[in-house]
Amino acid sequence: MSVFNKLKRTFPGTLLFNDIEVPEKLDDITRIGAEDEDLIKANLSEKNIEKIWKAVENFYGSGAHPALTFSLRRNGEQVLNRSIGYAQGQLGEENALVARPDTPICLFSASKAISALLVHKLAEEGVIQLDAPIAQYIPEFGVHGKDEITIDDLLRHRAGVPALKLNEIEDLYNHDFVMDALCNAKLDILWGTWQGYHAITGGHLIAELVKRTTGESINTLLDRYFRIPLEMKYFTYGLDAQYEDRVAHNHNTGMKILFPVSSFIKKVLGFNLAPVVEASNHHDFLRATIPSGNMYATAEECSRFYQMMLDGGTYKERQIVKPETIRRALDAPILPTFDRQFKLPVRFSSGFIMGGAPLCFWGYNAPNAYGHIGLINILTWADPDRNISCSIITTGKQVLGPHLLTLGLLLTQINNQCSKQK
Repeated sequence: MSVFNKLKRTFPGTLLFNDIEVPEKLDDITRIGAEDEDLIKANLSEKNIEKIWKAVENFYGSGAHPALTFSLRRNGEQVLNRSIGYAQGQLGEENALVARPDTPICLFSASKAISALLVHKLAEEGVIQLDAPIAQYIPEFGVHGKDEITIDDLLRHRAGVPALKLNEIEDLYNHDFVMDALCNAKLDILWGTWQGYHAITGGHLIAELVKRTTGESINTLLDRYFRIPLEMKYFTYGLDAQYEDRVAHNHNTGMKILFPVSSFIKKVLGFNLAPVVEASNHHDFLRATIPSGNMYATAEECSRFYQMMLDGGTYKERQIVKPETIRRALDAPILPTFDRQFKLPVRFSSGFIMGGAPLCFWGYNAPNAYGHIGLINILTWADPDRNISCSIITTGKQVLGPHLLTLGLLLTQINNQCSKQK
């Protein structure tokens, strides 16, 4: 029994341990997908794999997440592709559904990196210019001081409209409502000078930009440029009705969120965390298109996407994105910039969260890593120095707690076992 389970059983019902019940043995709720058995090409040993997977199990053992899926590629080889826990229901419930590696899970903000590269693909095709004002394509946006804000500013979270005052939770995925609010909004911060994370607003602007410049929906372009060429099963904004019976449900777990953390979350999302998580399990959210926050995918699909980027934009000898397009998307300042929404330094490229030293979102000593995070312990990234593409997809929305320690230890093991390559 993990130390976390012992504490929870000793102090049941406390603020600290309002988590899921974790069985003493995880084998019954662990599933293994397709993995490459020959580790020579990956330059890894069985011991390396065992240490990484043990760290994954310890992370799950913290009790923060009903379901966890994990995918790791090294040198292009799929060395881990596994899941632990329940996609629907929990331990002891009669109809609980065990998660599988191919269970679709909402990526939340990890969707942003994929949406950003889609915008860069449009630029590659000559449909848009990244340095052009958004108002060139959406004229009604260019009022109240927003006329010079560029598409690149938007991708770098410098568009000056990081958040909106919304009335109902459904407003988050009401595209017309959000666009009207964005066009009528006054510039909130000094664009090009202040960085302020755009949690929801940026995705709606991207969807409208795609519609205005191509006449097609963003899901149609996603299919054409990424999902179909990369042979993805899911990888869509929203989820097709035929997969709703297998989708992973999200859960509010862990400590009660108190001020000032609650105030921070409400400022970023526009609402408190609990109603957002509850809404994410509803039919309307599953059918919505939110390029900043409701792509559904598997951990393996995410690592496949980042492997394509590591491989210079190719997949099975097919050029998906040009290498120069990827370089443009990853162009970032050397030092992180203080983000007025996150209230901490973050190093953004034109769509991705970049690595840093000594610590960053992708663990320690990962200065050239890039990817994106999602609500709350969802991490999708690539590290060219280690030649890895990795995804950790979770369903528990716990902000504070012991899971943060085990997540840090997991990232440490990944970086330790997948040492930098010359």
